Amino acid sequence: MATEKKQSPEILSKIALQISQYFKRAYEMSQTNRAIKKFDNGRFAGVLDYHDRYFEGSAWLVLGIHRFSKAKEDGRDMGIAAGTAQHANELFANM
Repeated sequence: MATEKKQSPEILSKIALQISQYFKRAYEMSQTNRAIKKFDNGRFAGVLDYHDRYFEGSAWLVLGIHRFSKAKEDGRDMGIAAGTAQHANELFANM
């Protein structure tokens, strides 16, 4: 996994958000095409929507974990880290 290879959390977050946007766009497009919308009784579109939300939540979670670690080292900005983690939690809770 990229976090184990010490990839930058900011870059990982941006990549995950970009992937989320691809899935979001695919989901939106699937809703305008009847054949795709009804494919597999709508499950395919649901998978696209799920992955959009999953990657968005993952992006914020990676960023939140990084911000907590940085706040612990620096002794400041714990509120920003908590807010980022809370946002990730809300995204996952609304899946």
